[in-house]
Amino acid sequence: MYDIYVRVSQVGDRETESFGSPEVQEAACRRVADHRGWEIGEVVEELDVSGGRAVRDRRLETLVLRCERGESEGILVRHLDRFGRDLIEGALALRRLASVGSRLVAVEDGFDSSSPGSRLVFDLRMAIAEDYIRRSKEHRRIGQERAAERGIYTAKPPFGYVRDEAKRLVVNEREALVVHELFARRAQGMSLSDLVRWLRDEHAIVRSRPGLRNVIMNRAYLGECVLLGRKVMLNHHEPLVTPSEFEAANAVKNPRPRRTGRTRDVMLKGLVFCASCRRRASVGVYGRGEIKNPLYTCTNPTCTGRAAMSARRLDGAVIAALNRAISADDQDVIAAVTSDALHRKALADIADAETTLAEYRDNVELQRLLGIADWTAGLEPRKAAVRTARAALAALPPRELPAPPTLGDDVEAFKDEWRRRYREVIAEVQLSARDAAHRLQVRWVGTDILIPIPHVPPGRTP
Repeated sequence: MYDIYVRVSQVGDRETESFGSPEVQEAACRRVADHRGWEIGEVVEELDVSGGRAVRDRRLETLVLRCERGESEGILVRHLDRFGRDLIEGALALRRLASVGSRLVAVEDGFDSSSPGSRLVFDLRMAIAEDYIRRSKEHRRIGQERAAERGIYTAKPPFGYVRDEAKRLVVNEREALVVHELFARRAQGMSLSDLVRWLRDEHAIVRSRPGLRNVIMNRAYLGECVLLGRKVMLNHHEPLVTPSEFEAANAVKNPRPRRTGRTRDVMLKGLVFCASCRRRASVGVYGRGEIKNPLYTCTNPTCTGRAAMSARRLDGAVIAALNRAISADDQDVIAAVTSDALHRKALADIADAETTLAEYRDNVELQRLLGIADWTAGLEPRKAAVRTARAALAALPPRELPAPPTLGDDVEAFKDEWRRRYREVIAEVQLSARDAAHRLQVRWVGTDILIPIPHVPPGRTP
């Protein structure tokens, strides 16, 4: 079974019947699959997604994970540049596929990752694709600068402005009054939370503190236009605030949050990472009044994912997945729980033997060089090595799981003991945004495979 990946970098206004790129890409892949007798599994379509984005930030990651779990034999794309336009990201993704014996096939490029010399072809094509996107960005930068010199504002109009027929920014008088009042209230020391509630009453578009912070820091209200490459053009359009009003509003600092002690209840602090930017997630609180609940959240201001989830949901989902793995006698998890060096070595020996077998079995060039008889003779001892490694694991004495800690008078010590045990088994938890195929993925200690957690227990989310 093979999966199909379809990607369009920019749809724009191409929404008429002539815009058939996604359908054309999928049809090309299906024609080749039908010709070769391949069954099609998942079809992932992404619109307005750049090929320069990391694989984990695209839905392509779900197809790579399906291959790693053995649910798919490979990924079909129409052209290699649909797979990506970044040499390093593409090479890492291809290596993940090759490590589990899966294939990448670009049906109209004649590319098949299982063919001899395919890696060189892939690297060359990815380098060309990356150079194309780099040159495209430079062309867009030059075009944006030329448009800005003519007074055109190429980005989305900030709140308080609209575009005229010539695509120049003009003041929206009703919204401009709200902007003036916003900067004045902030300069007087009003908190971001109170400003968000006030703006909701005014039917303004800002509905979160990060969004409001970006509004207050937006230098477009000074009449400036920030272009690609961070070039700034002064006096580009009519300002809504004066420099002194802008500086006064941005000089106000939020008061230090009151400590409630609720973040001490989280069990996986330090193990949760944002899947988009790979930074460690922070632990904060949410809720109004005296009811404050802990949550994991990405606080990286440049992150596009900004994932967040309540600690109760995340901790419960990951710990439930750990318990299921123990009940199913997951060897990696059991080895980590028991801290058994012998079982860890046995698992590593099995992995090495399987890798050696796969590399020999999938090397078509070596098969042609040796001939079918000699190649088959060399295959049998490698299969025997896998069987021997598995038998060595089965021959080890059964392991006993350590007894759980007992709850005594010191509740915090009881929690700390559980946290220590979780760190012995859980290497990391990746948290994605709400629109991701899998919001949570866990990696056990001693492995490099991310395992999706298919179900997050219901509960209140921030």
